[in-house]
Amino acid sequence: MQDSMLANVLAAYLDSIKEREFDLPLATLLRASGFYDIHFTHGNVEFGKDFIAKSDENGVTFQYSFQSKAGDVSQPDWRNNIMAQMLDSLLSELSHPNFNKDAPHRTVLVITGKMLGNAALSLQDLNRTIEQTYHKSPILLWDRETLISMLETHGLGGVYDANASGFLNYGNFYQLYGKALGGHISQREIEEHSRQWLDESIPRYKTLLCSTIESSIFATQCKVKGFTYEAIFANLTLIRTIMHQIHTSNKQDEVEQLREVYSQAISNLKEILHEYLTDVKSILDKADNNLSSITPGSNSIIFYSILCARIMEVAGCLYFLEVEQSERDTIISFLVSFISNEPGCAHIPSDYYAISLVLPVLSLCSSGHRNIAEQLLHSSTVWLCDRYQDGFGLAEISAEPYDEIATLFGYPFDFIKVQPRKGSLAASIICDLSAFIAKAELYTNIVNDFKAIKIAPQYWQVPDTASLFILDGEDIISYPNIDYSDCRPSAIMGHK
Repeated sequence: MQDSMLANVLAAYLDSIKEREFDLPLATLLRASGFYDIHFTHGNVEFGKDFIAKSDENGVTFQYSFQSKAGDVSQPDWRNNIMAQMLDSLLSELSHPNFNKDAPHRTVLVITGKMLGNAALSLQDLNRTIEQTYHKSPILLWDRETLISMLETHGLGGVYDANASGFLNYGNFYQLYGKALGGHISQREIEEHSRQWLDESIPRYKTLLCSTIESSIFATQCKVKGFTYEAIFANLTLIRTIMHQIHTSNKQDEVEQLREVYSQAISNLKEILHEYLTDVKSILDKADNNLSSITPGSNSIIFYSILCARIMEVAGCLYFLEVEQSERDTIISFLVSFISNEPGCAHIPSDYYAISLVLPVLSLCSSGHRNIAEQLLHSSTVWLCDRYQDGFGLAEISAEPYDEIATLFGYPFDFIKVQPRKGSLAASIICDLSAFIAKAELYTNIVNDFKAIKIAPQYWQVPDTASLFILDGEDIISYPNIDYSDCRPSAIMGHK
């Protein structure tokens, strides 16, 4: 029986996406529906086939090809654009090397909308011609209603019915969806919800489809509301799920299929990272490259530092995902300018944001801007030491936003009760980065400064197990106070 509320959510999602935005959900839907040997073949020489896949039915292996379109299909759309593609898909045997020309072939038209007007009649007429003239199987249609039923059966509904906490997780999904519609969802809430996608008690194909659909729904709504960073996080949580399945799989064919899905997810991530940076550049151009002047609201002091951390992190991530040198040069040019102009890049607001230093620092070193990276580490050290010497330190990695603000700004006020901290993940990150990329003198100065203020660098040792993807993995070892050497170890003294 179909859940009408879930059907409405899925319908709204299908109505809102563009054509290529359904590629990844379709790939995981095929897998969850029992198809295998799935390959994304969209491109200039696709021969009417966006995907190919195989299915075993009653002892016979069928070779399927899929053409995917977004939205409704009118008769002009069908006649002028789609009909020829479907015939090409049906009649041409040219495709991916894994396309089995000897297997019985079935062609499917996938649309996220409906066939309008006479388009449905035109498809019926074409199918008669296909059967009578070409003696081939008719074109199958998966339209909006078909997709909703399949997504519910094999994805969201199937996952939530399969475990004991299903009702709670189901309710949490609707709650987050409502927050996304209202424009007040956070990346932390998305990440926390996504941890259930790593539940190994649920069939892997179900969790993969569920994570793909839910992350796509969250990302789509976040982008509509202008929350592009949160949409990035939704994509990242999906990538974590895919990587977890690759890491824990013991089947080579499954790993190969998951790697194709991973490649599609990375492509989607790159697109939204570019979108975020494009928006940032546009805003900065209008503000004469002064981010603090346009940071809105009464919480602008903390929000400015958070924005700096996000922008650095996005630029550093995109740098390493890009393969074209010209694109990398453009990203680094922006990153150098941004870090040089915005002092907030060194003002880490809490341990939760400390990781935002890693990718920009490494990308700067990779591109020959080691001096900018060293200056960022130096400024971050000064900021961190001041917070611990004159204030309460920085909030821990798992702290709530209120605690982050209270720890950062509450020290002058007696009525704000905050326990001063000595532990610091940020200190560990800065020490590790300086050991890896900085001059020996800078590393020594940073370590000595932290020791003088009695900051305790914290570290979590994660083994090469599934705990790589789980924040509270049972075999993760916590070290509350790392005793860094005063001098940089000789094994990493390549740069003096």
